[in-house]
Amino acid sequence: MVNPDQPARRRDGKFHRARIRHSIFTLGLDRLTGGRLLRSHLAKPLAVRSFDVSMPGWPAEWDGLRVGHFSDLHYGDLMPVERGLDVIDRLGALRPDLVAFTGDMVDLDCDGAEPLFERMTALGAPLGAVMVIGNHDLLDDGERVRGMARDAGVRVLDDETVALDPDGLELAHVGAVDGNGPTTPLVVAGIDWDGAVKGLARRVDRVAGEHPS
Repeated sequence: MVNPDQPARRRDGKFHRARIRHSIFTLGLDRLTGGRLLRSHLAKPLAVRSFDVSMPGWPAEWDGLRVGHFSDLHYGDLMPVERGLDVIDRLGALRPDLVAFTGDMVDLDCDGAEPLFERMTALGAPLGAVMVIGNHDLLDDGERVRGMARDAGVRVLDDETVALDPDGLELAHVGAVDGNGPTTPLVVAGIDWDGAVKGLARRVDRVAGEHPS
């Protein structure tokens, strides 16, 4: 449905070429097969994988930090919003301290993607939710996608760094160190590395996310 209050979008040639490919290879193929393409996508089981990462020099007070990372959701015709919410909920069941999304929340059209960003913050991760913008997020209306995320409380990192406030943080699964939360700043960067690295202080532990176009 078109919102009369929403300014008309100026979609460029890249969007229109992507729309043509989508119409032929996704919508067209799905219709030709009687919906088999969509059914096969929905039938694929969702999997959540956990990894322990060791980093030299990582401060002891941040030991046990859980980063809930996901990427390339590609909300659209083959990824209904309900399935996307299921993905985020499964991530939330692991009780991450920080939720990080590294691009391509939407596949083509961004209409209706708001609940996905809202669910990211609804997980209640103590350090919040951060993301970078992917190339698919820019196809339809990149500024609108950024606005959806920010309105939901997701920090959008556009070639910038942010120091997350550790005040009072208790790592849910290991407890706080000596009854207090971590004191060493945790810096998260959404990168263009060459530009963003200038904003990183020396001897500060870093978590970096990048989504190449």
